[in-house]
Formats: sequence, structure tokens, C-alpha cells
Amino acid sequence: MGRRKFRVGFLRREHGTGIGIIETDGNETVYIASIYTVHRERWNDAVNLAIEHVSKLISDETAVIRVNGGYRREIHLNPQNIRIRNCERKNMLAECFELANDAIERRTTITEKLQGEL
Repeated sequence: MGRRKFRVGFLRREHGTGIGIIETDGNETVYIASIYTVHRERWNDAVNLAIEHVSKLISDETAVIRVNGGYRREIHLNPQNIRIRNCERKNMLAECFELANDAIERRTTITEKLQGEL
């Protein structure tokens, strides 16, 4: 399998942070995560949470994560098999922001693997 591709959007509100993660394979969405944390995470901490989540999904495979905001050096986690890239086109992350907002409104985390479902 080639490099897995993820897009990640973060939203911070008064009562917590939402993280929306989408994995794509070509033009197909194969995995979504709508993650809630009660803490108002700083950008770097939210990126670290996303890296932890993706790391669990990919094991020793390679992945690229496109995120909103600029890439910063203060990211604590730096696995060799994951590359972090800034996503310049915000419209590519619209669905991620929707998932992040849903997590904040629900105040819960939901994940779903979509590939192979009929």
C-alpha cells in the first residue's frame, strides 16, 4: 500500500476543541473521525492529538497529514513515517471543519471506517 493521506481541521471553542480527520484513497473517503476534547487545545497540542490518532491507524505504514494553520516546530511528536503539511486551500478542509464542529456540539468522539461498506 502507498502513502496514506489524511486531512485534519481544528476548531477551538469556549467549551472544548474539535478535531476533524478524513482519510482519502484517491477521490474516495475511507475513514472519518470527529474527535472532542474538553480542553481548549493550542494548535500544536491539537496537531499532536491528530498525529497520535493517525499513528494508531497506520502502524508502520507511511502517511501525510494536511492541516489548517501553519506547520510549527513545537510539535512534540515527529514520527518518521508521518509527514505534516500545511493545507493552503481551506476549501479542501471544509468537511474536516464540519466534523470538528460536530464533535464540539456533541461533546463526544465518533470514528467510522467507510471503506468496504455496502
